[in-house]
Amino acid sequence: MVENQRRHDRHTLRTEEIEGRFKLNVAGEWHPLMRINDVSVSGMGLYFAAPLEAGTPVKVSYEADDMHVMVSATVVWHSPDDTAEDGVPSYRLGLQFNPLDADTNVLMFMALRKYLDAFE
Repeated sequence: MVENQRRHDRHTLRTEEIEGRFKLNVAGEWHPLMRINDVSVSGMGLYFAAPLEAGTPVKVSYEADDMHVMVSATVVWHSPDDTAEDGVPSYRLGLQFNPLDADTNVLMFMALRKYLDAFE
């Protein structure tokens, strides 16, 4: 996805500091997520073990202590991850959060704000 097509600026997530867990729901099945690249109030970039076609509906869940936030999203692009280690296939996915659920999207972004690189 071209950077200027994004509705909001993405901010790099310092994943090594995250205290909670991410999961991705694809076709009713939950999968753990180990790497999130970036996040904004309207979307997220992440790494996943399989390519998902543009238009695929997914859900992203974040759980930490007594907090649980889940957002609905749509895959807008995917590409092979050239940085994958140990020969394990990995793909970068770009997700757009459901724009009709802005309150939950903002809640996800705010739940992760302390793990974001400084705003410029």
